[in-house]
Amino acid sequence: MKSVRRALVLIALAVAAIVLTAAAALAVPDTTIVVDTFDDVSAWSAHPAEGVTLGLSSDAGDRGRALRLDVHFTRGTGYAVARRAVSLDLPADYVFRFRLRGDIPPNALEFKLVDSTGNNVWWHVRRDLEFPREWKTISTRKRQIGFAWGPAGGGELRHVAFIEIAVTAGEGGAGSVWLDDLTLEPLAADSTLPPVRARASSQARGGAAARAVDRDARTAWTSAAGDSLPWLELDLGRPREFGGLDLRWAPGRHLSDYAVAYSLDGLSWTGADTVRGGNGGRDPLYLPESEARLVRVRALGAVRAPVELREAIIQPLEWSATPEAFFTALAKDAPRGTYPRPYVGEQCAWAVVGPDAGHEEALLSEDGMVETGKRQYSIEPFLRVDGKLITWADVQHSVSLAEGVEAIWSGAGVGLSILAQAFPDTAHPQVNVQYQVTNLDSLSHRITLY
Repeated sequence: MKSVRRALVLIALAVAAIVLTAAAALAVPDTTIVVDTFDDVSAWSAHPAEGVTLGLSSDAGDRGRALRLDVHFTRGTGYAVARRAVSLDLPADYVFRFRLRGDIPPNALEFKLVDSTGNNVWWHVRRDLEFPREWKTISTRKRQIGFAWGPAGGGELRHVAFIEIAVTAGEGGAGSVWLDDLTLEPLAADSTLPPVRARASSQARGGAAARAVDRDARTAWTSAAGDSLPWLELDLGRPREFGGLDLRWAPGRHLSDYAVAYSLDGLSWTGADTVRGGNGGRDPLYLPESEARLVRVRALGAVRAPVELREAIIQPLEWSATPEAFFTALAKDAPRGTYPRPYVGEQCAWAVVGPDAGHEEALLSEDGMVETGKRQYSIEPFLRVDGKLITWADVQHSVSLAEGVEAIWSGAGVGLSILAQAFPDTAHPQVNVQYQVTNLDSLSHRITLY
């Protein structure tokens, strides 16, 4: 019996060793090319613009040594370039990654690839970057790199002779930036994406973690009773880009307060979003230009009852390519009238509200939406009549220009008038908007205006 137990222990240790080996492989894929670990920074040279000082030195890194850039924009403009000679043949698709932290005001971060002539440059610019105080992985994919300048006039870069990382003046000022672990990783086609897998802190009988990623809303991951801090982790199979996380909770079984974090290697985690006071149902989380191998949803406070997550959907990049794309995607799955008409591909009439020759003007739509100014916020009305939500899609519309610009609703036994009037002051233009709810029948209604 002892020999059997000893054999079982050895088997368990062997399995543990295999798991640890797999975790190590997760950190650095076999195909990754290590461009620079920055243990020796002598290959890098400084090229600051006039009015900019740049010092390069070796400093403590994320997991070893790092390249430190000490930058000072003495005139508030210019650039500070760190340059290194390399010899890299680029694969069909690829991603460059490096670790970054900084203690400097928001400025632009430029990642540049230069050909053997030294005159043709391809780049990706992160403008007004708020440099992370803690180490963060920065990924730059082929699709993000475009031709910048040079006699070639464009085309695709096949061989890289120089890499430049530049801090260019935004707010300017002075500070330091640290770089570590620069790598080049070939990427497989998206058509080869592996299925998403899930694991969790616990699971009830019949509520396995895998049920949150099976695209079946009738099944769900359910945490076990007594699991006061439940979490769910999604494994995307390999590092991949995505635009958001779409969570679908069972009624009354949701997490109210939780955090979402992601990781490329299972070692370093980055906070992606925090939800406070969630009310369940659908939680569409806007995470544009995200990249991860692992995504984790973790409760921020103790829960009293098991949670039940029906679906955890990784949404593609285009889902949140712009705020407009994000809300258009949400409107597609929502009842008509929940979102403004343009988000469901419909047009409506607008009237200008403002003084003649005023430098700012508002707009009022036939649906009663007020656009307060150019690139400013909008206000859209809703009614709740006897417990039912009434939107622009549930009423008849008319417009009056008698005393200003007036949009009028009628339906569900009530009417709503939205009257917008402009003051004549062109130097300080203002618009006054009045909302009036009226009863259109002899019945008694309980009405709320939102």
